[in-house]
Order: sequence, then C-alpha cells, then structure tokens
Amino acid sequence: MPRGGTAGFSPAALRNALDRHNLTIEDFADEIGISRQAVSSWLTGVTTPSPTSLTRAARTLELTPADLTPGVSANLYVSDLRVRAGLTQTATAERLGIAQSALSEIERGRRQPDPNVVASMVNLYSVDEESIVEAWERTVADRERQRAARRSARRGGS
Repeated sequence: MPRGGTAGFSPAALRNALDRHNLTIEDFADEIGISRQAVSSWLTGVTTPSPTSLTRAARTLELTPADLTPGVSANLYVSDLRVRAGLTQTATAERLGIAQSALSEIERGRRQPDPNVVASMVNLYSVDEESIVEAWERTVADRERQRAARRSARRGGS
C-alpha cells in the first residue's frame, strides 16, 4: 500500500495528464513546488500526494482532485469527500468553523455533524446533502463493523 495521504490516487491518471500537457516530471514538480523525487514516487505508486499537493497538481493540470483519485469508489466516507475536494483536515476545520478534533471525530464516525456543519460541507465539498449524509452513515457503519470484529477477536472469534 502506498504511503501518503490520498486514498484512490491514480498514478496512471497523473501520467496521462502530464503527457497531455507535455510536462516533464521536473517541470511539473517545479510548477507545484515539490521535488522531482516526490512526483516520481507518486508515479510509481510508492507514495501518494497530500490533499494540498493533490489540489496544486490538479489545478496545474486543469483537473479536479477527483480526476486524479478515480480509485475512490462511489461508496465514499466523510474523509474521502474532503480529500476529493483537495482539502486538508486543518483547512477544512477552519473553514467549517469547528475544531480540528471535532472534524476528526466526525470523519471517524464518532460524532454526528450538526445541520450547520453539513450545510457548510455541502458548499465546501461541492456535493449535495444526501452525499454527506450517506458518507456519514457509511463511516458509522464501517466503524461499527470494525468494533464488532475487534470484540469478536478478543473473545477468540466465537
């Protein structure tokens, strides 16, 4: 599994976009302000870009972050919506007017977002409210499945 922060990142999508724009790895790295080695690591699948780097890369290539993350399925979690919008957790919390710890709790399915936060997420992530609600419910369900698996493992699988 690649190191980094962006689930579903596609090295092939990046390579295709670089080819379409006739950009070398070096030129692209210079344009988005990172090292050639970092871009090379993305292209080989060793690492993935951070949400901030993903946003800069997409902008430079006249794409959206979602265009470079086709590996994220339609079954998105709350954190996936943020990443596909090219936002870090810190920047998102600031824009939502909540503490980063509160956003972390929402993204882990430990705290339900209030309606004002959901409305702000709709605008910030450029999705509809239903997408936020479904992602939240999916996040909670996954968290519950993980908790049940850990309980079962502690009991010896019975």
